[in-house]
Amino acid sequence: MTYPRILLALSLERDPEPLLQRVVKLANRWSAVVDVVAILPLDETLDLVEQEAHLAALKAAEFEALQRHMASLSIRTGRCDLYCGQVAEELIRRCNQGDTSLLVLGQHGGDGQFWHPHLASKIAARIACDLLVLDPERAYWPRQPLWLLALPLDDSAAMLLEGAATLAREMGARLQLLHVVEPVAVAHSGLELEYAPEGWLAEYQERAERQLAAWHLAYGDVVLGWQVVTGSVAHELTRFAEDPDLALLILGRDARLLSFLVGSPMHGLLAHGRGDLLILSVPPYPSE
Repeated sequence: MTYPRILLALSLERDPEPLLQRVVKLANRWSAVVDVVAILPLDETLDLVEQEAHLAALKAAEFEALQRHMASLSIRTGRCDLYCGQVAEELIRRCNQGDTSLLVLGQHGGDGQFWHPHLASKIAARIACDLLVLDPERAYWPRQPLWLLALPLDDSAAMLLEGAATLAREMGARLQLLHVVEPVAVAHSGLELEYAPEGWLAEYQERAERQLAAWHLAYGDVVLGWQVVTGSVAHELTRFAEDPDLALLILGRDARLLSFLVGSPMHGLLAHGRGDLLILSVPPYPSE
């Protein structure tokens, strides 16, 4: 499960070197081709004529800077593109028009205009490839890094686990499995709280524990352990992401998981600004 073609999205408002160095190491590990894209957001304070003149001058300078950065990279490079427009829309369009297998964004704590959590959430929901959000301030992953895989209990989980395990083996990483039992979300999935039988939450948690234990046994070569916790998904994922020993948090994304990713959990993780986050695009599975 390597990534043959990486699309690196750069924010021109920040120094790209820390992020570039991290991507270089990953690209060399995967023998990947790296395309680079940057999007200039429109300045709505200018009228049309002023905006066109402003963007023309800015594009020339920024495109030259992008090409210099690409020429300095010790990797196989592909296209270098600079667009103007709505950041999320332009990036989604560019990502979905080619053979991109992984989109890489820089995590800047959500305080910049470019990678505001809302934009990253929108992008994650509408691209076909996997998404990796890297913290430029962090060092490259150590040998045998620890990765945390947050799993749902639905039909997508087995494919998500298989994809994460394959990638972990290739990178020499070890996986810790996590499932968050969110009582209200579980109830809304088909069980109304006021009519729920006594002990339903404990029964659900026991089922989750049995499932994660079975996955641990089946993937013992790469999975170190598992944990089932009860609480808010957003809070628990953010809490686990703060662990300094954790190199990467992995989540899944498909039609059923969009509420899991595009709501507060995704926003909270991106706004928190710590650690690396990988969102795997789970293949479609048959409808029930």
